[in-house]
Amino acid sequence: MNRMTGNDILEIFKFIEVEMRENSSHLIHLDSFGGDGDLGISMCQGFRGIIEELSNLDLSDMELKDVFLKAAMAINEYSPSSLGTILCAGMIGGAKMIGTESESFSVRYRNFVAGALDGIMQRAGSKRGEKTILDAIGGALDALEKSIASGDSPEDAVQAASSGARDGMEATKDMIAVHGRAAYRKENSRGYVDGGATVGMLIFKAVSEYVVGN
Repeated sequence: MNRMTGNDILEIFKFIEVEMRENSSHLIHLDSFGGDGDLGISMCQGFRGIIEELSNLDLSDMELKDVFLKAAMAINEYSPSSLGTILCAGMIGGAKMIGTESESFSVRYRNFVAGALDGIMQRAGSKRGEKTILDAIGGALDALEKSIASGDSPEDAVQAASSGARDGMEATKDMIAVHGRAAYRKENSRGYVDGGATVGMLIFKAVSEYVVGN
């Protein structure tokens, strides 16, 4: 894949929504350790909302930046939760950094991920290593940059990002939570992967499946 359109972004969000729906019970279980226990529900609502809003637009000639800004507003509306707000900030940050069509797909993807990471850090006042979605995004970014530097194809790059996100998610199992209700558990917050990081992993997995399949 050399170029991605607004219609591709909509299809990717459909892949993401499927991942959230199929893993909803697992996300609810993870969220029960330190959240409200509604993570699976709120993520399904949020990504369904994005699909609904984008489906009402003519995306064929829309700049990717504008598509993601529309998506950001939709998830903020349809998923009124802490992670919904965080994903909104990530999409806005990614949209600002995504660049132009003159750049390759892999570079634009890397730019978006880097912008999303920065946008979330600024909005949430958090950083990698604190048992959050940032650990999955950061793992994806590290792997993506290494893949691009090696001259990999876009298909290989998205697969590398997906694997990196999974590694980042798995690493949260041994971390102590710093933010949210889970932080009150201190040492007892070890031993399970973070729900937000799991959402991040599922997002990168869905992107990889779409790009490789198309």
